[in-house]
Amino acid sequence: MPSTPARAVISECLDASLRELLREYSLEVRQVDPTVAPRDHAEQQLAAIIGFTAEDYVGSLVIVCHEQLVVATLPGALEQTPRLVRDWLGELSNQLLGRAKNRLLAYGSSFRLSPPTTLSGRELTLESREGTTTWFKVTTSQGVFEYALDFRAAPDLCFERTETDVPAEGDVFLF
Repeated sequence: MPSTPARAVISECLDASLRELLREYSLEVRQVDPTVAPRDHAEQQLAAIIGFTAEDYVGSLVIVCHEQLVVATLPGALEQTPRLVRDWLGELSNQLLGRAKNRLLAYGSSFRLSPPTTLSGRELTLESREGTTTWFKVTTSQGVFEYALDFRAAPDLCFERTETDVPAEGDVFLF
């Protein structure tokens, strides 16, 4: 089987996981486009940052969105407080990266996740590392948000798809 650059594999796993996760919460992904880092949003924004590390690569996932998009995915029985909404965004980032990790098993690779960090504020500015960070603008049935993948590895790091069966979400716990 042909080898694929690691960054492309991680991006593909993240994109498929994003679509699957949002579908679980009744959000339709209409479009995903590369974009530049969000800058100087005058309105209140939420952000979640979660890191991952493996023996031969490291990275992070950043999600930036408006509160109403997070609330649209919140389980109905939960009381909406600002802290709960931020915590839920952190949990969504954890679920998203966890799903990507599960998909990556088909390439014989895995990584460890850090706990997510969340924040809120106006005019959030997130600097990107040139050459390692790619931002995406995601249009959903409930609004638009941005996410970034920061990925650092040797330029020649590649993954090859194996015949490994990937377990369904919830069938296995990986730490």
